[in-house]
Parts: sequence; structure tokens; C-alpha cells
Amino acid sequence: MQNNIDYNSDKYYDKLTDAEVKKLTKRLNEIEQDQLIAWGLHRISGGFVKAEFDYVEGDLIGICITDGVQSDCENRVNKTFCELYRSNLEYKD
Repeated sequence: MQNNIDYNSDKYYDKLTDAEVKKLTKRLNEIEQDQLIAWGLHRISGGFVKAEFDYVEGDLIGICITDGVQSDCENRVNKTFCELYRSNLEYKD
């Protein structure tokens, strides 16, 4: 089944549907868990990863991934901005 949604139309350009929000929330949780393990932050006390929705523009969804280590003796925080394709929620190269 082909996706016939015109993401550049006014109806879809800057809004997510309820179904898209639900799928995106699940995908952001997956990204957090994957990156926590990939970056080894699950082994560090105070290590964390948070993936958050930033914007939607046409067929792309912008997200911000915040990661780091926060404890009483260390406070390192990094932010990475990425884009996902709206149709399949996979990373844009």
C-alpha cells in the first residue's frame, strides 16, 4: 500500500497526527534505550539519554538527543540534533 500523504500540504506541514505522535513516542523511547547501551551510559552512575521531539517540517521530524553524566562530582551534557523521515521514523542520512 502506497503512502499518498502530501507532507508539504498545509494540512500536514507543521503538525503531527495523533497516530504519528503515538508512533514517535514509541520510537523516541527506542532511540533512548539504543543510545544508552551504544554509548555505554547504562554502565555509568548518573548516565542518561533523553530523546525529544523538536519540530516537524514537511516529510521530516526533528529530534534532540541529550546525553551525558550527571552526578555530585560530574556534570557533562551533550546535545545532538537529528532528523527522522516522517513516513518510517528512520534516521535521515
